Amino acid sequence: MLSRGNYGIEYDEDKNSAHQKHWWLITLIIVCAALVIAVRSCRVNSPDLSEDPTQAAHFDAPETGVSRERVSLRQHFFGNWFGASSAPSSDAPVVSSDEAAVPDEPAAVPKTTKRLPAQIQKLLDQATADEQAGNLLDARLTFLHLLDEKDAAELRPFFERKIGGINTTLFFSKQPVPGKVIHTIDRGDTPGKIAKKYGCPQEFIMEVNAIERPENMKIGTQLQVLDNPVFELHIAKADASARLTLGGEFFKRYALVTGDANTPPAGSYAVSTRNKQTLDNAEVIWTGLADDKPRHPQEICWIKLSPSNATLQGTRNPSAASAIRFRNPDIDELCLLLPAGTRVVITE
Repeated sequence: MLSRGNYGIEYDEDKNSAHQKHWWLITLIIVCAALVIAVRSCRVNSPDLSEDPTQAAHFDAPETGVSRERVSLRQHFFGNWFGASSAPSSDAPVVSSDEAAVPDEPAAVPKTTKRLPAQIQKLLDQATADEQAGNLLDARLTFLHLLDEKDAAELRPFFERKIGGINTTLFFSKQPVPGKVIHTIDRGDTPGKIAKKYGCPQEFIMEVNAIERPENMKIGTQLQVLDNPVFELHIAKADASARLTLGGEFFKRYALVTGDANTPPAGSYAVSTRNKQTLDNAEVIWTGLADDKPRHPQEICWIKLSPSNATLQGTRNPSAASAIRFRNPDIDELCLLLPAGTRVVITE
């Protein structure tokens, strides 16, 4: 390089000048930074499943889109040194991918104030695995067993929601389940005759077996029917809920819609009739409540109780009769399940 010497401007042949030393230092820093980035990327993207084989199954699950926080360069390189690591703290609650994708999903196991016994946790894990694998009958039996466990009393609402959802899936499909039998259509059979034979609502037979025109039923066709079901509906006005049992076994819990002052008094009733009315488009009354869409939008269903004029109604039924109100899909479901004579107990 050129510099001032004893004889004016001279050429300096020193290759180890200060500027060249600086360039070597800068190059070394860049190389080291590249190595750090490569190492950290490998550590983040390559989890070691050998340390905990039970976690390997989580990486086989379908990917769920979760929003992630952008990490700055300062956090990337110096986060661990200054206590601001980009990785979640081990003390922070762990949220599964399912919970992150659907935060309001009731299927997520709620937290409890105490640790579940090992046997209870094992049953819960088994029931969850059976449900995810489509083994609904096994999952149903395990959740029913857990419902009676005193050590898991805090999770009873969760177990009830699981059992109710599984029962709805099983009973309103052609999957086998205790309480349903197969009836093979014979000459002269009608939905009304079959319903009388089995003590099963005719509407249930037609709904589950997708019968739109009874006159088109073919001899030899197999139908799913309820075999003399013994349902009981216990309505607790104070809790705003109704508990349905089948043969003394928990079946499902329904939420009541509060607001009507003119409700039936406490007492024991029985289903008298199940009523259905087809509405015109202009007559449909929507309430705006969440999950209030009826099974059939142009129909209104209600259940009359005896020995009074009390009724079980949906939220869009404008009748002023003494009524216990349910959400529309729930009253539709009860109309399909409960035969005449079903016991209904109302408590304050």
